[in-house]
Amino acid sequence: MPAPEVERRKVERVSIARPARLRPNEWSLVNVEVLDLSSAGFRATGDLQLRQGSYLALEVPGIGTVDAKVVWQQSRHFGAQFLRPLPLAHCAWTNPPVEVMPLPDAQTRLTPPRLAEFLAAYVDSRSSRRRSSPRR
Repeated sequence: MPAPEVERRKVERVSIARPARLRPNEWSLVNVEVLDLSSAGFRATGDLQLRQGSYLALEVPGIGTVDAKVVWQQSRHFGAQFLRPLPLAHCAWTNPPVEVMPLPDAQTRLTPPRLAEFLAAYVDSRSSRRRSSPRR
């Protein structure tokens, strides 16, 4: 009787499906699609052959180039483990840029009542966006 399949991951993965650039060696750069990632590793798809145990570098927006070790590959899909935990709080894939609201122009100065309106509109826009977007 085969052993039951056990989930070995200890950290939550975030589905992102984003294009990325990967360096499988010192001299080439390959376009891939990162399907999901966590602070420990990522799963991607691309037209390249990788060897289990080999090292690569992934360009992560907001963080830079991150080194990883290939754990598995099946057809075009592969998974890799980061050599150091990835700080997801700095990753542009998992933390989109904050929208900056423009300040009122000089003709509509921020008197205390207008300041209160401006801040209320800002808080309302942030809370409605938070309710409509899924939690990570």
